[in-house]
Amino acid sequence: MQLAGNETVVPTELVSVIQSDVAITAKVLRICNSAYYGFARQVTSLDEAGNRLGVNTLVNLVLTACSGSYFKSFGKTSQARAKELRERSVSNALSASLLAGIQGDIDKNAAYTVGLLQDIGEVVLERFLPAEAKEIQLQLSNGLSQTEVEANLLGEDHAHIGARLAEQWDFPDSLVDAIRFHHAPSSASVAPGLACAANIADSITMAMAHGGQGDGGSVVEITDEILKLVGLEAIGSQSLESQIHAELERARELIGG
Repeated sequence: MQLAGNETVVPTELVSVIQSDVAITAKVLRICNSAYYGFARQVTSLDEAGNRLGVNTLVNLVLTACSGSYFKSFGKTSQARAKELRERSVSNALSASLLAGIQGDIDKNAAYTVGLLQDIGEVVLERFLPAEAKEIQLQLSNGLSQTEVEANLLGEDHAHIGARLAEQWDFPDSLVDAIRFHHAPSSASVAPGLACAANIADSITMAMAHGGQGDGGSVVEITDEILKLVGLEAIGSQSLESQIHAELERARELIGG
């Protein structure tokens, strides 16, 4: 990510870093050859992938490949729960990137990164506080939001935990801010647009995953305030949901990979 932030970087510079890890190289090539990207012929090398996709998309593929290791089942986390978290993270990434493209002023690649990692705090809870994570899931039926339940039990919700982790990873302030406030975009001070994209993406992908229902049986809603804050009020939530649904259907192989 630091290398990609250099305006003069070229794909070959990224390739020289990526190819030092055989596992990541293999994963990037597999994702690159998925139906989602739809290349006429198979991509057989990182150099070719970089030339076809460009720096930013190549970085997104590396992040997607690397993040997979965080979402594997571990400890008391079931394989089904790990799979759910992983699929939601990729869905959020694709959705946030699409929303940024529709909005026009939000960086699509930054939106992808935030979408991919905005719920990394949930992974921390599942791995290190499995009893509390289970209790959080049980309490979601009481009418409170997930962040309220987490704050009541732990004093901090998964968004703030994820932001602290992003700080430890030396992420840019804009990404840290968006991860921290993706459930409260109006409170974001550094990157409110990114936080809005993450919030809307999360709402839509959660609604789709639960058949239009959010955690605890409450309908997932995209508020007019958030749409207005990001300049998407003229499009409306139903149109956004329709476009994102089509994008996620096209990326089904990538999401489940």
